[in-house]
Amino acid sequence: MIEVDSEVQGKDNVLSKDEVLTVTDVASHLKLGKNNTYKLFQSRAFPSYKIGNQYFIRKEAYEIWFKKLDNKEILI
Repeated sequence: MIEVDSEVQGKDNVLSKDEVLTVTDVASHLKLGKNNTYKLFQSRAFPSYKIGNQYFIRKEAYEIWFKKLDNKEILI
């Protein structure tokens, strides 16, 4: 299970901790360093978004993205 370490507030709503993953969460799950994880978040192939100076991905979108990998190589 992936644990989430923060709450995210956008302009119009608040996403609960259970709905989003941070760079730290994804780095931990994929066993990547933070620099490579930031590159992943900045890539167009990764369905993330940025609020202020922080990147986030909806947990549901991450799970779909992760399942699509299916032994494919991640190019960062």
